[in-house]
Amino acid sequence: MAATGRDNLRLPENELNTARNMVKVLTVEKIAQLAELLSENEYYIERNANPKILFLDSSIRLHQIMKL
Repeated sequence: MAATGRDNLRLPENELNTARNMVKVLTVEKIAQLAELLSENEYYIERNANPKILFLDSSIRLHQIMKL
């Protein structure tokens, strides 16, 4: 894996293939944005946000982050 510098990760074969493919798409900046999005979602869930609206907004924002 390019991100960790290790090729000997202990993952099932299908998860390892997924991880290898995600390395091609994700950058450190995108990972930071995703972490921030999840953190915000946690904050709103704790304050009883409407789940349908929250997850719709999150999916739109996730799509925007991934297509950059």
